[in-house]
Amino acid sequence: MKIKEYQVSLIIILLSTTVIFLNNLRLKPYKVQQQMLNDISYNSYQKDSLFIESINTGYPSLTMTTIPIKSIVGKYIVESSNNIEYGKTMIRNGIEDNPFLMYGEALLADTYLGEFKLDSFQLYARKAFKNLSNNPVNFAMMSNVLKSENKIDSFLYHFERISSRVDDFQLHRIMLASLVDSEEYKDKGIQIVNNAIELYPDIEEFKVLSNYIEYSKNNIKLSEEVQRNAIELYKQGSFKMAITLFEESIRLFPKSKSYHFNLLTAYNDNNLYTRLIDHYEGILIDDFKIDKELQLLYINALFNSSKFDLACNMIKKIDPINSLEISKKIMSKCN
Repeated sequence: MKIKEYQVSLIIILLSTTVIFLNNLRLKPYKVQQQMLNDISYNSYQKDSLFIESINTGYPSLTMTTIPIKSIVGKYIVESSNNIEYGKTMIRNGIEDNPFLMYGEALLADTYLGEFKLDSFQLYARKAFKNLSNNPVNFAMMSNVLKSENKIDSFLYHFERISSRVDDFQLHRIMLASLVDSEEYKDKGIQIVNNAIELYPDIEEFKVLSNYIEYSKNNIKLSEEVQRNAIELYKQGSFKMAITLFEESIRLFPKSKSYHFNLLTAYNDNNLYTRLIDHYEGILIDDFKIDKELQLLYINALFNSSKFDLACNMIKKIDPINSLEISKKIMSKCN
């Protein structure tokens, strides 16, 4: 009886020791795993060799989020050393630990793209997307494949299919980035970006993409250059040429309030009140028309064009009225 009790006690001790040992193996790399998961989130894989060598790839073989540790280590090696082939081998070894996640395939696709080995890039990008199309990273890589093949219709099909069941702003961002300079798909791009702004109103990037799609990125960049030249000419006293350029920058990109302010200021300084009034009244963006600075320039032009009733009615709309901003002459006329 005592022998059996001894045997049972021994078994319990051995099991307890094994559990403690395994738990220690898991707990020890916990902080390292946290660092790895942060690196994945920020796509930051530059690490020194000491950190890489400290990672245990044997047990556990997966992170707490089921990502193969060998694949992460492989990516560290690719980004942090000259031994890219060994890094790719480690990534492949990690795939065996979780062949369903497509994480390793995505890493290999990205690595081959960096090496300009496009056939291998397309092979792994297609595999990752085929098996896990809902993942934004896989969708982004597949977008590069489809764009290179000029298959925008196919790209749109996959976007609409995936975005209808996955709520992720990255899908919209990836899709829209591909439509920025496409005149053929401009209307579709405007539709998608308006939907993105409605779904994700706090993401400013979609408002920028909206302008790029509607007016073209090249035109907006050109308008910025024209505006800078206009300001420089104006400082030099070349008012007529500067005004021409101010007008041109607005033609290229009419959604810049500063562009309108600069042009109206130039009209006002040069007593071109009729042109100022016509331009202000032709502004189609309501938010600009209720801008106080633009309204004050408009009021001054109305007054100097003897349109006193209109000027006084506009003054009533400005709240609060700052007597320092509206001349005493205009205020006394309205009173």
